[in-house]
Amino acid sequence: MIEPEMIEIPEDPFTMGTDGSEDEAPQQVIHLDRFEIAKHPVTNQSYESFLNDNSDQPAPEYWKGRTPPADLLNHPVVEVTWDDAQAYATWLSAKTGQTYRLPTEAEWEKAARGTDGRIYPWGAAFDASRCNTREEGPGHSTPVDYYPEGTSPYGVMDMAGNASEWCSDWYKEGYAEISSPNPTGPQIGEHRVTRGSSWRYSTNMARCAARYFCPPDMRRDNTGIRLVRI
Repeated sequence: MIEPEMIEIPEDPFTMGTDGSEDEAPQQVIHLDRFEIAKHPVTNQSYESFLNDNSDQPAPEYWKGRTPPADLLNHPVVEVTWDDAQAYATWLSAKTGQTYRLPTEAEWEKAARGTDGRIYPWGAAFDASRCNTREEGPGHSTPVDYYPEGTSPYGVMDMAGNASEWCSDWYKEGYAEISSPNPTGPQIGEHRVTRGSSWRYSTNMARCAARYFCPPDMRRDNTGIRLVRI
């Protein structure tokens, strides 16, 4: 088992969303309690430890049986459903005696964006050399530590590009006005939120505020897992 390296996100208000965008508006100030988020997305190597303990869990189709390709051990695991991601968090919590879970959409955005309202994890201007996106990426995933210049203000890596990541929230177009701290999104829905763009997408989706959604039972070759700890 490989425990993730965690980064503390302090208790601070931050600006979430984007005015002028139907799917990201209204932009508003959100208060979140302190939490920790994994520095990197879950890798194939870490996911193998989970599968070794859970014989009923299916392996991603790109693996060789239940063994990940040797050259992808430090790449983000993908082709996992939202329930797979939840099961991984539950397993890691039981193994460590600590509480891991998927991030809320607000937690994810704060960890990527910080408190200064920046557009990308590294600042205001897009820079294709700092992330694995369609512009200059290799057309597939890369190791989770491959773009150190693309870290967020807190030092969280791969928040723009490489693999998108499941959040705990149900998806709804746009946001309600949020007055309470630690929002968790709608109570019901058809799709779950994913964040973080991927190697398949370009500049616009690499923004910290960019949102996407996916049926929770879908396995996509560009969607994986990142955990928080509370």
